[in-house]
Amino acid sequence: MPRPRLESASWWPELLEVKDELSLSEMADRFGVSINGLSRALKRAGIERKTVRRGRGPAKKKAPPKGPDPRSAEAQDWWDEFLALKDRKPLADLAKRFGVAEITLQRAMKRTGTERRSQRGARGSQQARKAARRLKPLEHLLGTVPDAEIAAQTGLTRYAVAQYRRRNGVPSVRSGASRAQPAEVADPTPRPAVNGDAEAYLVRVSADGGDHKYVVLGKDLADAAAQAQAAVTDRHGAGRGTWTIEGLEFLGLAI
Repeated sequence: MPRPRLESASWWPELLEVKDELSLSEMADRFGVSINGLSRALKRAGIERKTVRRGRGPAKKKAPPKGPDPRSAEAQDWWDEFLALKDRKPLADLAKRFGVAEITLQRAMKRTGTERRSQRGARGSQQARKAARRLKPLEHLLGTVPDAEIAAQTGLTRYAVAQYRRRNGVPSVRSGASRAQPAEVADPTPRPAVNGDAEAYLVRVSADGGDHKYVVLGKDLADAAAQAQAAVTDRHGAGRGTWTIEGLEFLGLAI
């Protein structure tokens, strides 16, 4: 026996009266039927109904925007001082100064849109000035003594010595430019004997198509290099061919 349709039920006229006042779910509960069955019955009967939406109550007011967290870096008393120093000091130093972690300062700058100049250029300038102060008295050795030996004498790195030499347009000891002509000597007059403890250096010279070795005494590397340059100039002058000092090697103290 076929099941009776909902539109033939006794409560159907009542449903048609409230169809635009109640939601589909409320009508299904009221008349004890399923939502799907009720929806199909309305569709079969060609009955349209207004969509009933239940409000969710009055709209909540938006909370006012919050200010910075009182615990954040930008809310601290020292934040203005940090902004004044951020481009002049490394971030690690500033973090230590204000007693916070570097990441705390980085996050605070990101939140506030604060930009900071890189400190790499500043550190490079400081290192260049430091190298210049130490190498200025030994400029006459550049290009005649290997960079590694000058670095050991001054406490700088070999790279710092090479950079200073290149900035001053001085070729390296092993470059072809150094063999083109002998280095200029301000005063070729032989120096007097060194008094007291003297350092002995082995001088390697390339001249007249061969390699030569000599020993020179000096108070230090700079003094020994100057004496070696003067002596080699006398022995292998410009009129007798090209020459170059390949390097000085410390041998020990003279007795």
